[in-house]
Amino acid sequence: MSEFTFPCPLCQQDITCGAQYYGQQLQCPVCQGEITAPAAEARPTGSLGIKKTAGEKPLPVLPKFQKQVVGQKKSGWGKGVAVTAATGIVLVILFFGTRYTGLNSHLPTFLGGRRPAAAETAAAGSPPAQSAAPTTETAAADPATPSSPPPPVVWTTNLAKVVIPTNAAYGRISTNEFKYDSARIDNGILALRQGTNVTPDMELGVFFGLKPGESLSGKTIDVAPDARVAPRVWKKWKVAGKTALQQKVYSKAYTMKLQFGEVSEDKVSGKIYLSFPDEDQSVVTGSFVASIGNAVVAQPAAATAVPAAAQMSEQMRKRYGVGSPARP
Repeated sequence: MSEFTFPCPLCQQDITCGAQYYGQQLQCPVCQGEITAPAAEARPTGSLGIKKTAGEKPLPVLPKFQKQVVGQKKSGWGKGVAVTAATGIVLVILFFGTRYTGLNSHLPTFLGGRRPAAAETAAAGSPPAQSAAPTTETAAADPATPSSPPPPVVWTTNLAKVVIPTNAAYGRISTNEFKYDSARIDNGILALRQGTNVTPDMELGVFFGLKPGESLSGKTIDVAPDARVAPRVWKKWKVAGKTALQQKVYSKAYTMKLQFGEVSEDKVSGKIYLSFPDEDQSVVTGSFVASIGNAVVAQPAAATAVPAAAQMSEQMRKRYGVGSPARP
């Protein structure tokens, strides 16, 4: 099915729709505003080509000149100087290296070697002591064992077979590899983003919403492809040659398992598996830690406190016929 993309006149975000929505009334999936899709553009007919004027001659192709590289042959005297300089540099490096590493005792005296002390000479005749255990610095110098790569992401529509790994959320969006760098929740919208700039390189979004009084802690959302009611989800990605992110929104036919942990101050941990019903089989899975923004956990309105009789003034008690409180 052919698609077309146009910017939302309210929030300026690019929206991708099918050709059947030309000129239709729509609702922006980002700002939720009522908008109208543009009408289909008339396409020109006929062939397109370049007309060649009679008598034109092709431009001559000029040869590409290159600079001649003339090799200079070094004389024997120059080679001797180079060898002497290199030898001197090596001797200087050996002199200072052995001096500061304690190995100068093995060099002749005229090269800067030192005579071993009497205590060192006596110790040389004693049997060697048992080697000590490797120090912490030596152990730290060993290369660390590389961490195992995350398991490959499997695209599936069977919710019962979904297993969310413990790795940080990763996968692919369209044909691009995805790995989340940040996650945030604002007004019931979860956004996993790749990239550290203000405009992300890619984004995965879920508009799950919260009912009044509902807590985010321990919330779980499972959506099968045949679900009649499902939260809106979307993917955003970059296309070569375009600065604005491409976006596509889905409200059905996708598979998702979303689990939230306990809310700690302004953060909450979670796990997600989301496979889109697109031709590229976009899928993201893994764990995340999201920052909590505005109005995430809706709370019921606090009941208006009724003043107790003991706290009412004498004038108020007379007006409403309330007796004086009993004294203890």
